[in-house]
Amino acid sequence: MKIGYQGISPYSKRGDVKLNQELLLKDCDKVIIEKATGFGEKMTLLPCINALNNGDEFVICSLRFLAQDTNKLIALIEQVESKGAKLTVLDMNANLSGRFKALKDFEHYVISAKIMKGKDLSNKPQGRKPITEEVKGDVKNYKKNTNMSISDIAQTTQISRRSVNRILNNEEK
Repeated sequence: MKIGYQGISPYSKRGDVKLNQELLLKDCDKVIIEKATGFGEKMTLLPCINALNNGDEFVICSLRFLAQDTNKLIALIEQVESKGAKLTVLDMNANLSGRFKALKDFEHYVISAKIMKGKDLSNKPQGRKPITEEVKGDVKNYKKNTNMSISDIAQTTQISRRSVNRILNNEEK
């Protein structure tokens, strides 16, 4: 029996995937559609793999729909093979170079997706922290009214020596 698996990429947002899985899996006898993930795991994937029989063909469109990292991907492929089933990946050529390319593409996708997810989750503002007028005034007062060095002023105001120099040089102009 030819079983298709229409998966959800673990790092994609809804509608993010450009691959039309329904069209690619139309030749399968049965298509299992993943609707949700729970705690990072796919809800229907493992029961689907466990239900495979010797001689079945498990068809997926891309490796990225199986797992969220290489170790989990290898474990899932081993599970399919242990059932005596054949795994067919539609976007992978059958030759050795095609398999390496598919694995390389999978790893590249995972790394890129994790970086993008990290950027989305980051609450830190990007770029330099702006120096307030209050801090600029403090820098000028410390320089005029004390014998503090540039390093001491920088340490006291918690800005860089270069910023202190920039503030003082702009005052002179």
